[in-house]
Amino acid sequence: MTAIDPNGYACATCRSPLNVHTVDGASHFDHPHPPADNHPPRPVPIHHVANLAMICDFCSTPDPQWSYHFGNIDIFVTLPGGDALSGHNFGERWAACTRCANLIDAGDQAGLTRRAQRRARHWGQPSDATAHLEQLHRALLANGIPHRQPLHTATTPATSAPATPQPSPEGRHIRPTSLPKVRDRLTNYWRRHATTDLATALTPEQIHTLTSQLTPDTDTPDTRSPIDRYTALMAQHAHHATLYWIDPDFTELARHAATSLHELQIAPHEPLAREGLMIWSNPICHPPLAGTTQTVPVIAAQWGTIPGGLWLTFFAPAETTGTRAYTAKDLQQLRERVGWLAPISIGTRLEFDKPYSAANPHTHAVLATLLATWLIAAQPEAQTDDIEPDKAIRRAYARAQRPAPPVRIVKLRGKQRRTPTTPDAGNEPTRIYRNRWWVPGFFRQQPYGPKQSLRRRRYVRGHFRGPDGAPLILTKTVRVLGNPHAEPPPPTNPHETTT
Repeated sequence: MTAIDPNGYACATCRSPLNVHTVDGASHFDHPHPPADNHPPRPVPIHHVANLAMICDFCSTPDPQWSYHFGNIDIFVTLPGGDALSGHNFGERWAACTRCANLIDAGDQAGLTRRAQRRARHWGQPSDATAHLEQLHRALLANGIPHRQPLHTATTPATSAPATPQPSPEGRHIRPTSLPKVRDRLTNYWRRHATTDLATALTPEQIHTLTSQLTPDTDTPDTRSPIDRYTALMAQHAHHATLYWIDPDFTELARHAATSLHELQIAPHEPLAREGLMIWSNPICHPPLAGTTQTVPVIAAQWGTIPGGLWLTFFAPAETTGTRAYTAKDLQQLRERVGWLAPISIGTRLEFDKPYSAANPHTHAVLATLLATWLIAAQPEAQTDDIEPDKAIRRAYARAQRPAPPVRIVKLRGKQRRTPTTPDAGNEPTRIYRNRWWVPGFFRQQPYGPKQSLRRRRYVRGHFRGPDGAPLILTKTVRVLGNPHAEPPPPTNPHETTT
């Protein structure tokens, strides 16, 4: 039996930490959540991975900022039949996002558990699979609360080479009421500074792509350079964009639903608007920055119509696209010149009703998440509320004699519980279910229109089937939360867990 590295393991493909569990002496590795392309885990010792894509060990929020040194915890579970033993070692170091860290520092074990359970359920896990979290958190906090440390200083060995400065967390959580200002700064960047930046950054192949794919709407010759045409089009899309802010639960659902969109194709009626700027409350992907090993969190998308389709551009927080840490003065200058968002590429042309083949898994993931967000936002399960911008922004718009644009908050409605119908004597059911089982989420083609002759994609959220209170259908297969290899059925044991 090979010894397990006590520092843990990460996936060499996506740089995400992996869960490690042992069944009868054999070690198995799983992603905490299914990756967008469903790739299998490639475990390597965690200290061999640069730019680790960390998640909060309590609620699985990306990019945690804090670390805690708890006592070592091992969990062992006897599997059904008693002929196998499953073990999970959690180690001593726990990463935490700011919200979970505040709950830990306050000693609010119940609040920490509720947050972790709520986040797990939105990943499609039934309540039974999260029942163990209360005992786990109580055990963690039983011997006192250790002092929190910044994550990068707590996890970097003293003998290792200097790590790349961690990007500033500011800008990753853009407030929805500030979106009009974010859009104006982005428009200003496209109009005034992007041409200069792109002239030195774009390769000849990228310039050729802009020349061939950005065709004019009319037959009138356009004498501008490809870069000038591109930046003018991006500025137009940003200036007229409808503003959308996607709340955390909806973001997690869209990321999960995107794994079911294997074919990237969009119909003319599916985008939420002709031009739009969308901010996800959490990053949807962490692709590598071109020409470097650094990863950046994608939090925004801009789109607009072009002949025959859409041009889509994705953004990361502007301060994360550099290779250095920003001082307060540097950050202010960055806000004035670039704003809050920086494009991670020149974008993608997506033609209506034609499948698109992504060049790499990261491109597929961001495109699929945007498409999934559009599709789910158009369903009855989604709720869109318009809110006003900040008072200071409204006053600035009034001074400029411009109407302040509303910001559309997209979130999930509370899921309606189906009440079982009671058959009467004259309408006996043909089938009676005596158990419950877990149905994973999926996309389906729903008929609509004249005589149900048209089709549109709808996402069916994961849910339980069967009568309320009926026993679950159990299996002898051990699964951890977020197993990417198979759809998660109901847990076989309430003590199964994951980091």
